[in-house]
Amino acid sequence: RLVDGLSGALTVSSFKVCLSSLDALIALVERLRSKLKLHVNTIINPLIDRMGDNKDQVREKTQTLFLALMGCAATPQYVWDRLTPSTFSHKNYRIREETTKLLPCTLASFHTTSVSLGKILPNLVPLLSDPNISVRESAVEAVLDIWRHIGDRLLTDLSRTNIQPAKVAIINAKVDTLKRLGDVNPRDNVNVYVVSDVQRSNHTTGSRPAPQTKPS
Repeated sequence: RLVDGLSGALTVSSFKVCLSSLDALIALVERLRSKLKLHVNTIINPLIDRMGDNKDQVREKTQTLFLALMGCAATPQYVWDRLTPSTFSHKNYRIREETTKLLPCTLASFHTTSVSLGKILPNLVPLLSDPNISVRESAVEAVLDIWRHIGDRLLTDLSRTNIQPAKVAIINAKVDTLKRLGDVNPRDNVNVYVVSDVQRSNHTTGSRPAPQTKPS
């Protein structure tokens, strides 16, 4: 009932109520962890709408709650399976943009094998041509962040999608620039959930140890 009430509060128009509900849900997920597994979908559904909120603070807390769900109550792949493909093609441009921002956060917080990039990439590529410039720019940054994690294999993976040749040229040019600048390492994300080898093993067994945080 508590989860239902807090999740329902995410749908109200009051900024303060929504923000307080997000804070409460983050604390609840971090405390109860796998005990909330059966309620993850209840939280995700209204949380998707909050990705499109006009307030920066709400969108930032929404990202934090998504990461908490991935690290405590479910797995990154479970959450992304419920975001893909709907949030990539959502009519609200902010939701599309926040989806592209959540991906680098996910990769920085968890091992790259925790999500299926092969499933995500075909949904990300169309956003490189999105009518909204903020979405396009964020999609480019997400693609470049994937490259930082998996290297030039990304370019091969992109060739298997419906990416436009002009977009391939842009990505290649940006990758070359990153190589020249030495910006080739994955970006660390502080104060987020880090999945260790032991935790990844436990994802397959259903056991979930406490999340670790990177030192700031």
